[in-house]
Formats: sequence, C-alpha cells, structure tokens
Amino acid sequence: MNAVVRLNVSMSRRRWQSITPSAMDLFLSLRHISAAGDEVFDTGTTGEPAPITKGFLRVSLRKTNPEHPWHRPWLPHRNYLSTDTLPVTPNEVYSVDVELWPTNVVVQKGERLSLDVSGCELAGSGLFQHNDPTDRPERVFKRNNFVHFGAGYNNWISLPVIPNSYEHLYNS
Repeated sequence: MNAVVRLNVSMSRRRWQSITPSAMDLFLSLRHISAAGDEVFDTGTTGEPAPITKGFLRVSLRKTNPEHPWHRPWLPHRNYLSTDTLPVTPNEVYSVDVELWPTNVVVQKGERLSLDVSGCELAGSGLFQHNDPTDRPERVFKRNNFVHFGAGYNNWISLPVIPNSYEHLYNS
C-alpha cells in the first residue's frame, strides 16, 4: 500500500530577487531511525544508501480527481492533463497530497520514522536527480518554501500498519 503526506505549503520571493518565482517542487524522504538513533538505510537503485521511500510533487500539478474510479484516500488519482495545471502564487497557502513510493519495512518498538521535506533533491537519489536547468530554471524555482502548522492547517501522513495478529512473524 502507498503512503500519502498532506502538507500545507507556500513560497515567497527572496528579498534580493527581482523576479517573483512562479513554481514550487516538493521532495520528500521517509527515513527509518533505529532505537539507538542511527539511520537504517535501504539500498538505492545504484547501490547507494537510501531512505525507506521518497515522494515528489510539482505543486502546480496538485489537482486530484476524486471522481476517478482509481482515486483512493491513500492514493489520490491525478489525470496530469495540461488543463489541470494550477497556478502557484507567492504567499498563498496550498494544501497538497504527496504520494510516497510503495515500499515495505517493519519498524520495531523503540524505532521511529522521520519525514524530510525540501524544495530540492534530498540524499539517496542516486542517478535520478531533478536538476535539469530546462525543467527547473532558477528564475522560476529559486525562493523560500514554507510548511504551515498550527490552527487551520491539517498536515498528516497516512501509513499502512501491520495488525498485531502478524506481530509474531517479526518477533521470532
């Protein structure tokens, strides 16, 4: 089963910028932390240490189609049509759902998960970088990103949980 992260995000122009940015990318990593506080790495596609899973979203492509038969609360369906592109305006807060790639890992008692959110590539991406200057021109993407918390902002992560009836399989 997939996981979904709901974030309330915005962006703003940096003080020294003369051009106002018009796009925002989100890069997420879900990391596994041992009970001792060390990161437990998976192996990436080219052999590099990698987090449990990753997710990406270009905020202008945030529109989902809840009417589609494949749409699920844990896997929003997007049509990705050019007509679905939505504007991204500085200082406006957007509620977005970011899917994380399917994975499986058992987190034992005392261990924890850590979610990293960034506006640029995070560690563990190997050869698969999102840094093409044609696709991510600095004049469009260079800005300050914000995740909003507190009253009125409902941020969450939906993760599958193994029921206790399976616990004996992992504690033998």
